[in-house]
Amino acid sequence: MPYEELKETLAENKQTLEKAFQYTNDLQLQIMTLQQKKALVCSLETMADEQKMGQQLTAIEAGISLSDMSEKVTTIQEIVEAILIGNTVILLEGKQEGIVLQTVQEHERTPDEPENERVVQGAHNGFIENLDINVHLIRRCLQQENLHVTYKSVGKQNENNVAIVYLKGEANEETIQYIEDQLEGMQEKKVTVIGDLVNYLLRHVKTIFPKKLYTGRPDRTTAYLTEGKIAILMDNNAIACIVPISFFAFFHSPDDFNGQVYDGILFRFIRLASFFGALIFPATYIAIITFHFEIIPFEMVTLVKNSIETVPFPPFFEAFIMIVTIELIREAGIRLPSPIGQTIGIVGGIIIGEAVVTAGLVSNVVVIVIALTAIMSFTISSYEMGNILRILSFPIMVAASLFGFVGIVASALIILFHLCKVKVLDTPYFYPLAPFDFASIKRTLFRFHTETMDVKKK
Repeated sequence: MPYEELKETLAENKQTLEKAFQYTNDLQLQIMTLQQKKALVCSLETMADEQKMGQQLTAIEAGISLSDMSEKVTTIQEIVEAILIGNTVILLEGKQEGIVLQTVQEHERTPDEPENERVVQGAHNGFIENLDINVHLIRRCLQQENLHVTYKSVGKQNENNVAIVYLKGEANEETIQYIEDQLEGMQEKKVTVIGDLVNYLLRHVKTIFPKKLYTGRPDRTTAYLTEGKIAILMDNNAIACIVPISFFAFFHSPDDFNGQVYDGILFRFIRLASFFGALIFPATYIAIITFHFEIIPFEMVTLVKNSIETVPFPPFFEAFIMIVTIELIREAGIRLPSPIGQTIGIVGGIIIGEAVVTAGLVSNVVVIVIALTAIMSFTISSYEMGNILRILSFPIMVAASLFGFVGIVASALIILFHLCKVKVLDTPYFYPLAPFDFASIKRTLFRFHTETMDVKKK
């Protein structure tokens, strides 16, 4: 919308605003008398708080001078922008400026713990859809004077406020400057969610693995800030995006630091082992049944043979059918209300698993393999990394069905070479293994007491 100046007559301004809002029914344009002056009160019924508006109009009637109001607008575009966010604008007859009243409706939810990042011990709060509150939660967790916040506005049709949060002296200054420069170039882009913004920032990184880490926890965010990472937050989004990130960060949890040292080390390795196990377990079953039957222990040969001899499909299709079934149950459980979703997951899994085995479509062994694979995949809290796990398992299964263990090893090497090659904002994705950095491995793969790590650093 062009920066059209206000007219001196209320009738002309009213007509212009009606046209600007496409004659929407929730636009309120009321002609009234304020301090013996004819005025046009402009607001959106669905965005402005009627109680706040009434209180401020009453205060004006009680004698507050309109000329003393600090926030004023002089163009139609400024008025439209103020009304769209929930403010009320007062236009006076014969005046080519408007007065803005703060009447934004507030429907804030409490900062509850994110559903997919629950911890047994530690803090139980999380981000909400208010940017200021989210920055407040970070500052409350990390009370340091070098915590720096930079605000930007992005988006062409609907401006969104973005906060870049980092610790000065810890975060890489070149990376910060790059992010700020990229955000400056997003003024003409369509940005509705934080995913649009971050995907644009990291558009040059060519990998199917997640290039950023999303978290809804303030404590987890502050932990990454102390490591020199950068947090990007956007208004109306209840998550923070952490960049640059490494592959191993997706397997960390705040619970690692709330229990014993050895518990934290053990659980980190369990998560990593579960990821790689879920990646190759179905493929290993396919390779053994198709090419390497001789490695099955002699005591189990008869059991496995009896289980698979009546199945009409090759092992690959057996595993494929069960994985697709598990994914359908998983998706159904996510989309349905929680009580129904849990019931569908449990009952559906039991009934379908029993039915397909009884019908002879799949073997008992493949049901066990896919069930264990699904359980291992549930240990990964990152939704994006879990999706990559499901995507990669299919080509590895194809390679196993064609070349056996050779196909699995070749697939694993291709993935490993790719991880070693990828960089996110000039930071190696597979760090500290590639490049190898023993000093960082103890903080990434292991979990030590902070005091111990500080002593060793010295």
